[in-house]
Amino acid sequence: MNEEDALLRAICEHPDEDMPRLAFADWLDEQGTVSAAWAELIRVQMALARGAGDPRERLVARERELAPVVVESWPERMGLPVGLMWQNWTRGFPFTLAGPGELIRAAHPRFAGRVPLCEFNFRGATDADLLALATWTEARLVRKLGVWTDTERITERAFIAMVDCEHLGKLERLRMERVQLTERAAVAFLDSPFMAGLLHLKLLVGGLGHLSSGTRERLRGRFGEYDVY
Repeated sequence: MNEEDALLRAICEHPDEDMPRLAFADWLDEQGTVSAAWAELIRVQMALARGAGDPRERLVARERELAPVVVESWPERMGLPVGLMWQNWTRGFPFTLAGPGELIRAAHPRFAGRVPLCEFNFRGATDADLLALATWTEARLVRKLGVWTDTERITERAFIAMVDCEHLGKLERLRMERVQLTERAAVAFLDSPFMAGLLHLKLLVGGLGHLSSGTRERLRGRFGEYDVY
């Protein structure tokens, strides 16, 4: 592991702390023009996140100048594939990754332990995407998850793998389309200790008529009439 990877890993292991990000910004200052811009963006966004005080307008203006420079060059600098959207930059890093599920899986070795992601939005998702996600230890940072499919449906196997994933224990928001919510999958979802912290849920399952009355009542009692439909 080189020095850059070690510094990035420290950020991912302690995403709420300031010191790892400041240490990385100091290291970036030594690397060159684009890296120096990223270092400044980290410090500016950290100051804004703390409230900033009197110089807030100046910091916001500087953030607007720096962000396009850093964001445009950032994927290439990090060795990340094109076709993905790295969104919602906060404290110097994007916390949302959106794009085709296949591309997100392909990019995983490059962002794992290097980018403190808190949200994923999988487009054109398949079972393979959820089965992969269930093995990622860095999913422990994830608070929001969106899964959109095209013509395929997410099967029972992949859905259960996701709800049984201990790394998703901090998940707060979940939205999924075209889920094969079988009786077994629904019960696994309701009984999962790792889904206990969900605050907002939207599941498109094509109706609940195939589920037992007890399971339907449990779903509606916990999540409401229109959160699973």
